[in-house]
Order: sequence, then structure tokens, then C-alpha cells
Amino acid sequence: EGTHPYSFSTGELYEFNPATLDARNSGRLASFAGLELAMKHHDVYQTELAIKRIHLLHAAVFAARGIPFIYSGDELATLNDLSYKKDVKKQHDSRWIHRSFFNWKTAAKRNDSQTIEGQVFQTLQQLIAVRKALPLLHSSVEETYPNPNNPHVFITKRTKGKNVFIGLFNFSDSPQYIESNHVFSDLSSKRFKDVFQQRAVSLNGPSMVLGPYEYYWLTSQ
Repeated sequence: EGTHPYSFSTGELYEFNPATLDARNSGRLASFAGLELAMKHHDVYQTELAIKRIHLLHAAVFAARGIPFIYSGDELATLNDLSYKKDVKKQHDSRWIHRSFFNWKTAAKRNDSQTIEGQVFQTLQQLIAVRKALPLLHSSVEETYPNPNNPHVFITKRTKGKNVFIGLFNFSDSPQYIESNHVFSDLSSKRFKDVFQQRAVSLNGPSMVLGPYEYYWLTSQ
């Protein structure tokens, strides 16, 4: 909802229970990730961070077991639509905040990497292409979650035979360290590469650092 003093999120509550304080959220991914607030204040740096959060969340979804699912419009970083409040038939239901009509003018920007729409859409295209090319991300491959001993970092691991996939995700706006040789002690004999940047990544050192909202998809060599 964005009411916490340090929140960058913009959304609304759905089915709020004042007795138990139980509620669900309504809103667009881009707005939840801080893009709406950053654009409202013309904050270039916060806009960059919001885009990084969107990329991170999509990368985490596409690395997960099962069929990746995103909400229509999130592939274009669509923001919340408050126009539903003007319609008496809709204003009682906050879910209309993320049920706006598809904007074809916005969609036309998806191939321009200089736009936010283009950056989000093209990164998704890359995620789709890479996922389809990695047999280790097939739903039949079991998924485990190594403990990074860092509450800001999420790790997913897929293993099939001698082949290993590691997904690393930093959900913090600051650099985060993990004791890689401890977390991945069973993989000390393997070499890995980041499938997006095609560069070697070592898991054998005493520590590994992930930048703000940085993520890795690693495959064994």
C-alpha cells in the first residue's frame, strides 16, 4: 500500500479486515516495485532502482519451477490505473487498479531500448529465450533452495545428472555477501558461467558479492 515511511511501493489493499488487519494487495508490479513513485518525483536514480527490481522479480519468476506467469501489462511496466474510482460500478473493488485497458501506444515502445517499456520487454524476451534453451529449467527437474545465511539473498538450485543450475537473487538495494565456499561446498569441483553475460563465475572463493538487485543464472561447465 505504500503507507510505511520507507516504502517505495504504490498500491491498494483488497478485502481489508479491520479486526484482524488481514488484507491482500492490488496493484501493478511496476508500481509495487517503486516505478510509479519514482516517476512522480522525477527521480532518475530511483527509477533505475525500480527497473532493476522489475528485472529481478521477473528473473526469479522465470527461474522457478513450473510455468512462468505474469500479469498482462507487466511486460511493459504498466502503472496503476486509478480511473476505476470514477466508475460507480467499479470503485468498490480495488482490483480494477490493475485491470486497465491495454495501451497500444505504450506497447509500441517495447522495441525501443531507450524507453522503460523497451527495457522491461526486451529483458523479458531474453529471459524467455534463455529459459527455453536450458533443459535444467524444465519442470521435471527438482528444485532445492540452499541457505545463503543472508536474509536478503535467495538461491535456487536445479540438478540433473552432472549438470547444475544456480539462481542467485539479491533483494536488497545494497551489496550483499554470501560465503560461497560454504554455501556451495558440494560444488567446489565445478566451474560455472553466467548465462546472460557469458562470463565465468567462481563459487570456490571465501565470499561472493551481489550488487543491488543483482541476479545470476549460473550453469555448470
